[in-house]
Amino acid sequence: MRVYEQVLRESATRPVLLNAARDEPRLGSFARGGKLATTVRRSENGWIVDGHKAFVTGASILDYHLLLVSEEDTGQIGRVIVPGGSAGISHTNAWDAVGMRASITHNVNYSGVEVPLGNFVPLDAELAPNRALIEATFMIGLSAIYLGVARSARDELVRFLHDRVPASLGAPLATVERLQDAVGEVTAHLQISETILYEGSGRIDRGVDPSDPLIASVKLHCTRASVRAVELAVQAAGSHGISAQAPLERHLRDVLCARLHPTPDDMLLRKLGNASLATEHWSR
Repeated sequence: MRVYEQVLRESATRPVLLNAARDEPRLGSFARGGKLATTVRRSENGWIVDGHKAFVTGASILDYHLLLVSEEDTGQIGRVIVPGGSAGISHTNAWDAVGMRASITHNVNYSGVEVPLGNFVPLDAELAPNRALIEATFMIGLSAIYLGVARSARDELVRFLHDRVPASLGAPLATVERLQDAVGEVTAHLQISETILYEGSGRIDRGVDPSDPLIASVKLHCTRASVRAVELAVQAAGSHGISAQAPLERHLRDVLCARLHPTPDDMLLRKLGNASLATEHWSR
């Protein structure tokens, strides 16, 4: 609680950046299971953190790293809070993906990093009461991010179609019916997805059980629809869509990253399938 209060005090005067670091180079995605190699062990004054985390967005500018770790002696899984300026933290610029290049998503090494005693919390004690809510709000946030990418792609397509006047046509491309249809299909994907997103986030705000299968549907549908909407926008724009001088190719690269975030599609589909096959079939 003292760390939480400190973050609130700091946030009153400046932006405070935090991120959770779960994945590891050898482990891969923690969502798939496996043993964590990043550990904490007791010291005279608190805990010592050693290990290596992968895909840490904002790695070099975080105020706090929220690490998923294993307690060295007992194997207890927990969360340790590491201040970003702590001695023993180093970064490896390993992010070479096609998308989200400006996200500073790099690997982080923790070598003998010491934190106060209260900065380590066993996972059961920390997350058990709110785990479903944390996962649900995370998926809602991701859905909103990638719908934003898709909407930016749609807006760029609209701008291009209004501005481009081929000599053979003598009018903006926006007057071509085939391209009007394409914009309409892109917009339909966005509007349907945003409606689902608002409904899912509204349910969370109203206190509906965050394990509601609809929340799984939100992430599944919105990320898939975002990818499809950008693909359609790029296709409609022709050579402009894949030009490095135009934003559409960047939107396409960025939106493809939607497929990488937890919870994976196959796990969401299984959750929906099991809910549908359950004795008490859900209907909402």
